[in-house]
Amino acid sequence: MSIEIDFEKYITNQKKSVDTYSKYDFIARESGDRLLDKLDDIIFNSHNNPKNILNIGSKIGRLTGKLSNKFPDANIYEIELTSEMLIKSRNNKNNKINFIQADFERLPFLDNSFDLIISNQALHYFDFKAVLKDVSRILNNKGLFLFSALGPDSFKELKNAWLKIDNLPHVHEFWDMHIYGDILKKLDFIDPVMDCQWVNFNYKDLNKLFLDLKF
Repeated sequence: MSIEIDFEKYITNQKKSVDTYSKYDFIARESGDRLLDKLDDIIFNSHNNPKNILNIGSKIGRLTGKLSNKFPDANIYEIELTSEMLIKSRNNKNNKINFIQADFERLPFLDNSFDLIISNQALHYFDFKAVLKDVSRILNNKGLFLFSALGPDSFKELKNAWLKIDNLPHVHEFWDMHIYGDILKKLDFIDPVMDCQWVNFNYKDLNKLFLDLKF
C-alpha cells in the first residue's frame, strides 16, 4: 500500500522547483535535523562510524552535506528521481559524494553495500515494502536504516478546516508508525524501533503553508 501519486506530475514539479526548493523546505529541514540527532545518539552509543552511506530522496543535498561534514572519511551516495535536483546538489560537495538518478524502488547497488541508509520525508510517496526489500538487500548485516515519514495526525488542522466545506479527501492519509514497524519486522529487520514526535508550526499565511507542503 502507498499513497496514490501522479509520478509524472511529481517529477515535473521537482524539475520546476529545483531553484526555489530551499525557500519552501522548512518542514523537511526540521525533520532532517531531528533525524541527525537520532543518528548522533546511535553512533555515540555504538562507537562505530559508517564508511558507506546512502541518502534516498536527497533533494538538493542539504542532509547529504551535513552527513559529509559529520563523516568526512565516508563514501556517500545520494539518489534522486531527477537529474535537476542532483545537479543542484552537486554544487559545493566533496569528491566522496556520488550522485545517482534512479527509481527508489529499484536501487542500483550491490548486496551488502552500505553501513548506513538514511531517508528524510521521501518514502511515504512510494511502495514502502518494495523500497524496504531493496534496502534490506543492500544494507550490510550490521548496518543501520534510519528514515522519517509523516504520520496520520499530520496537518489535522487543515483536515478539520476542509471538513467545514465538504467531506472530500483534500489531505493525504499518512500511515501510522506501527504499519511501518510491521513491514520492517516482516522483512526481517533486526530490532526495529519506531518513534513519534509532534512538531507544531504556526502559519499566518495559508498560501505559504501550501507552498511548504509541495516539498
